[in-house]
Amino acid sequence: AARLGYSPRQVQRQLTAEVGAGPVALARAQRAHTARVLLQTTDLPVTAVAFASGFSSVRQFNDTVRAV
Repeated sequence: AARLGYSPRQVQRQLTAEVGAGPVALARAQRAHTARVLLQTTDLPVTAVAFASGFSSVRQFNDTVRAV
């Protein structure tokens, strides 16, 4: 945000207005999408998919997949 000359709050508001979600929600959706692709296209175990998708724990992965 600072490199763009805006405050973090301004960037969040603009993203929410333009895309309908803030940066955290967008990142979570991207990780969930990556996990879905890996589950469909590889033979990796779920734990490996969770970490390869950028989740910091299997619990975070499970919570996100249930919510999305």
